[in-house]
Amino acid sequence: MFFKRVIIFFAFVTVGIALAYNYSHRLRVAERPFLEIEFLKEVFPLADNFSQKKGSPPHYEAYKDKRLIGFCFLTTDIAPEIRGYGGPIQIMVGMDLEGKITGVEILQHNETPVYVQEIYESWFTEQFKGKDATDKLLIGEDLDGITQATITTTAIAQGVRKSVNIITKEVLHKEVAKAEVEELTFWERWQLFLLGTIFVVALVGFFRRKRWLRYFVLICALIFIGFYKNNFLSLINIINSLTGRFPPLPHGSFWYLLAGLILVSTIFWGRFYCGWLCPFGAIEEIIHRKRYKLQVSSLESELKRVKYFLVWIAIILALVLDNVSAGNYEPFTVIFNQKGSTLLVSFLIGILFFSLFYYRFWCRYFCPVGAVLGLVSSLSIWKLRSGENCTFCQSCLNNCPMQAIEVRDKEKITINHLECIHCNECIGVCRQGSLNRRRRGV
Repeated sequence: MFFKRVIIFFAFVTVGIALAYNYSHRLRVAERPFLEIEFLKEVFPLADNFSQKKGSPPHYEAYKDKRLIGFCFLTTDIAPEIRGYGGPIQIMVGMDLEGKITGVEILQHNETPVYVQEIYESWFTEQFKGKDATDKLLIGEDLDGITQATITTTAIAQGVRKSVNIITKEVLHKEVAKAEVEELTFWERWQLFLLGTIFVVALVGFFRRKRWLRYFVLICALIFIGFYKNNFLSLINIINSLTGRFPPLPHGSFWYLLAGLILVSTIFWGRFYCGWLCPFGAIEEIIHRKRYKLQVSSLESELKRVKYFLVWIAIILALVLDNVSAGNYEPFTVIFNQKGSTLLVSFLIGILFFSLFYYRFWCRYFCPVGAVLGLVSSLSIWKLRSGENCTFCQSCLNNCPMQAIEVRDKEKITINHLECIHCNECIGVCRQGSLNRRRRGV
């Protein structure tokens, strides 16, 4: 027990050190230009010389034959409050003396690379050329977006638009129309309602212990949260939250609602999300076949600890390298985004193959989200406990698909809350009604 506590203490201390390093690194990077000069010619090809950055708001002056022909500026210098899914997006913009955009280049971002590869393609950035402060730069109207990267492309458009408006007004001294306030669309509001409805239905099935309702909710989560929204909880979300990189409002409202529901349900009951709402967990349950079940190794309890080691390594790598994708090994994007490296595709195939034989193979041995939520669930308010009327028939022990029920003392059932996903299978087979969720000491 002492050795276990030492390991846990060491893990939290090292993550804290890596987090402190990450913040100090980001401060150092913010204090110096990030490849800015190299991109000046890209966004203003007609210029043959550029001044040093100066003025308020900060900008570069672009010259041709010693004649001023325009300006270049960074959106993060002028509108730092506008963020993408993973935080600020650094964009270099060129603008002539008429207020027309001459070029746009993406310098740096913390978005998930597999989702936003197309923001670097010429078809996307060239859409901005010729636009000025009179253009709304709205995705879906005068700009084409990127599928499954709505928040990112909207943030890019907003950053460019607001920066151009400010430069036009304060540097060119021209009047500009007041920017419209961003609001959720009708369909975005309905998506929030649908997410809330799915969660409520999940709670009904959870408390009424309806197995069929659980499967119905998992299918809904798979289709809506997984395939349609592609907006489930992932290791990247967790790392971005640790570093203070959050999606912008209002278009990031879906993420905030989902994260809030997951956090609240975990604090109250434990890994409720894993058992009732996780899209990838739904896929694992669909392909699992009990008749193919293999005998579980005696190393089962040791293998379950692998995911905690992996998530620790992944978080350390991401924080030290300041790259959220550096330690990401989740195979979700291959299925839900139809993109991924050959290595990730091979990893996914292996996970799905073993999921035929082992119930939720990924969840039990590799899932970083399950590991983090498991740690949080150890502090949950209402835990699943065995009462004094337990006759030690071991029905719950034999029917727990996650093998989260253990016998630590002679004839005493103990729930491993780090592994329990609250599927209610054990409660359903308990003839004495001994298993119930209650607060500590009750």
